[in-house]
Amino acid sequence: MLDNVIYSNRLLIKDIEKKDLPFIKHMYQDMDFYLYAIGHNTNLCEKYLKQFEKDDERQNFFCVAKLISDHRPVGCIEGTIHYGRKKVLWISSVMIHKEFCRKRYGTELVTEIMNFFKSQCEIECVCVSIAEKNDIGVRFWSKLGFSPIKTISRYDAQQIMFGNILIYCKNA
Repeated sequence: MLDNVIYSNRLLIKDIEKKDLPFIKHMYQDMDFYLYAIGHNTNLCEKYLKQFEKDDERQNFFCVAKLISDHRPVGCIEGTIHYGRKKVLWISSVMIHKEFCRKRYGTELVTEIMNFFKSQCEIECVCVSIAEKNDIGVRFWSKLGFSPIKTISRYDAQQIMFGNILIYCKNA
């Protein structure tokens, strides 16, 4: 999806390659730490987005972020650009390796991705879904200027673990 590499102050961000898969797989296997990043079903979010956007065309992306200094992987980000009446960047997952958490790498990664897609695709807004019980996630997205626009009630076994799904958005 990215035609080139995005450079920020500390990170280079690019499409994942086969050599990045062990790093990403390692994070996905650490369910205790990354529970909220990988745990809830996105079908309800997709259903909401379809109501939000008619005549939807989409383009998926999955990128890895690495340190510029030594190319060690820091994290990854996954999402979709929806081209409808309104161009929407939907970020479905952001994961930062434990070693790099609480050092503003997540903020840097998300900010650079939003800036890139704003300039390249002219997105109008950015949306994310957050598990209601994910207090850290709610604080993270709120600090980035995202606001809640909808709560999707859940009536399944995952509701007990995750709570409802909160949709947060921000104008690009």
